[in-house]
Amino acid sequence: MPPPYNTSWSYFKIDAFAYINANRNWTVEERNHTVSTIWAGNVNVQNHYNALTWVGEVRAAATPGLPNPNPIPAIPYTAVSLAYAKARGKLPSSTPSPLSSSSSLSPSGPGPATQHTNSQPDDFWPKRPWSPEPKLPLYDLDMVKANSASREAWLSTEPHMPPPNDGSQWRGVQVLEVGGYGAAGLWVQTDAAGNIRDKMVIKEAKPFTASQWRDPKNWHDRLPREIRIHQLVEERRSVEPDSCRHLVRSRGHRLWMRSRRYRLYLDFYPGGDLRRAMKNYAENWTKEEEDSEFNREEDLSEGFIWYTIKSLATACLLLHRGTLSDNELFGWKPITHLDLQLPNVLLDISNPKEGNYTGSEPSYVPILADFGISFLSPGGHGSTLSDPPEDFTPNFDTRYPPEMNQQPSDDIKLGEKTDVWGLGNIAYKLIMNGLVDQGPVRCDAHTQDEEFEEYDGKIPLAAQHWRNLFQNDDKNVLSYDCPECRPTGSYTDDLKQLVRKCLNYEQGKRPTLLEIIAEADQHFGEFPGDMDELMDKGRYNLKEPNFEEFLTGEAMDIGT
Repeated sequence: MPPPYNTSWSYFKIDAFAYINANRNWTVEERNHTVSTIWAGNVNVQNHYNALTWVGEVRAAATPGLPNPNPIPAIPYTAVSLAYAKARGKLPSSTPSPLSSSSSLSPSGPGPATQHTNSQPDDFWPKRPWSPEPKLPLYDLDMVKANSASREAWLSTEPHMPPPNDGSQWRGVQVLEVGGYGAAGLWVQTDAAGNIRDKMVIKEAKPFTASQWRDPKNWHDRLPREIRIHQLVEERRSVEPDSCRHLVRSRGHRLWMRSRRYRLYLDFYPGGDLRRAMKNYAENWTKEEEDSEFNREEDLSEGFIWYTIKSLATACLLLHRGTLSDNELFGWKPITHLDLQLPNVLLDISNPKEGNYTGSEPSYVPILADFGISFLSPGGHGSTLSDPPEDFTPNFDTRYPPEMNQQPSDDIKLGEKTDVWGLGNIAYKLIMNGLVDQGPVRCDAHTQDEEFEEYDGKIPLAAQHWRNLFQNDDKNVLSYDCPECRPTGSYTDDLKQLVRKCLNYEQGKRPTLLEIIAEADQHFGEFPGDMDELMDKGRYNLKEPNFEEFLTGEAMDIGT
């Protein structure tokens, strides 16, 4: 029965049921317990529906939609959770199992749901019946940037976000990126007057092959692995929003089971990615010293590099521990990002023209994105389906850590120290002011080995070579005397030494994420001027994309 309804609860139940039916593979009992628990324990949800389901003194003829942030958890609440919420008027800090005793009502926080066993060939897929699948026009995701017909066909599609979202006021306006994963584009939402109200990025995965779609390693908790990782991050964001500031925010997803594809709906970050942002610095430092256009004073500020290091270390720590608090998060399975590269770091910037500038954050805020090859570590409570790390190792690529460039070993695991190397890889390229696209190399030795010919005979730090077995120092990595490392003279030894340690070949010689964060905090404590510099946008020469025609509040040009 459509609205109006007599109670605010009824409006919430309709919105919540619609979202859960489209986005969660829960039983009716799990759904009912979850919805009732939220209503009993979340005052913000009650206030949202009490305020927005009245039009004057008459009940509204449409539901207002779920509030933001979305209150639906990634893990269903139980009968024990419901009893807790009714008794205390607040949500439990975790989702205990139905067998939990009353003493377990307040553990340290929510952990991931039990991994489903695959007793049937497709038991790791969503439960049937599957949701209806909107029909998409024909387009080639590989060609949406180069081919106008494919581009227009893709951008003309509605977002197709799950109900109760209305996609009719959204339209695609620009292709942002095309890669091996698929394509990402900018969609804007307009109001009745044609003014832009909101923006988001749609990341559409390239259709999987039948064998990929049936491969359990690409799934987790009955969802594509990438989607499930986003869900887990958003679950933590609802509990620790500040801790997740440097992780890309997901608004949801849509699965096309029959055509083996999915869409992710993500927040839009107008600063673009860090690789493109470094273009001006890279162009300057490719010039010879004698070139009249070369500017030795134009280098990326050290404060920004320290801030980026700390931001990414914080993001990775949340992925690995599920929390930034001192207490262990029971049941959390560490997430290893595995792909810490400049293009996967987005920049969030405030624009005074959009009314969202507060001056409380640095001019550019790094955001870690792209969980496409990330994985959840094997083991954990109730897990019977592990993600073998060898499935996530590329062919030899110097941009990736040594352990991803060699045969799997029981002695070498992909984990926190793997992401530490990736963080060092990013910091190395920032210190080099964007001069290098390949992975870090040694300064102290050349080789005639054909394997390293494309690196001008330099030995990559990720390569299996006897020289890499020694600890990195100022003679062999980011050396001031190295002609190819000209920009490094602008930075302190403390910064370069931290990066060298992160890039050590052996995991045991790399620092932990907590140690990296502590070093960054110590630097800003000793050099408070660097933090002041971070707030000064005029200090930077980062190249920003031009999205001026898509400012929130501005009229949308229909011809765009």
